[in-house]
Amino acid sequence: AVQVPHFEQFGFNPLRRFPIINLGESRYLAVDPELIVERVTLGLFYDLFERDRVRFSERFGYAFEQFVGQLLGSVCPAQRLWSAAQWGKANGQSKRQSLKLGDWAYIGDSCTVLLECKSLRPSIELTTYGSDRSLVDLNERVAAAVEQLIKHSEGISDGKWEQAGLRSALTVGVIVTYGKFFSINGPFSRRRIREAISDKKLATIPFVVLSLDELDTVVR
Repeated sequence: AVQVPHFEQFGFNPLRRFPIINLGESRYLAVDPELIVERVTLGLFYDLFERDRVRFSERFGYAFEQFVGQLLGSVCPAQRLWSAAQWGKANGQSKRQSLKLGDWAYIGDSCTVLLECKSLRPSIELTTYGSDRSLVDLNERVAAAVEQLIKHSEGISDGKWEQAGLRSALTVGVIVTYGKFFSINGPFSRRRIREAISDKKLATIPFVVLSLDELDTVVR
């Protein structure tokens, strides 16, 4: 491949995959200790996904959803939290799968916060090249998640979830992702996401995309 000096800063950094350097004679060096944490968390995720693909993502998606619930439960009273998984067990998982629902709901005094957990993480193509295709794919996946929350919100507003404890109220959407996307809440991406929703004749709701780290910060 031809090396272009102007784009070297965007090239793949081997320290992300091998953050600990063996200096020989039982000596090791970590140039950036934070890269070690990243390697055994997000890096491990990439390794397992590359190995098992859909099989891993399905299992991880359920575990990720439950972890977000535990995080919310650490600061929210149990009676304020609604779980789609628990509702599905009580009413049949097939019924849950046939509806567009948020994974979790926080029932506030003046509004309901619907949360949809997506095990999305920045792809190598997105973080390295920032290609238009990778950006379009990300916006489309977030738009689909927002659409899911809108459908659930409409049902709540129509009183269809009153018996399940979700009364009609102002609804706010939160998309929780595994990895952090630095520009997803910026005007460019939000405009594209809203356009995708508008094309389907849906009335949008206020929404924000938070990574697991960002949600943890909000919770704390």
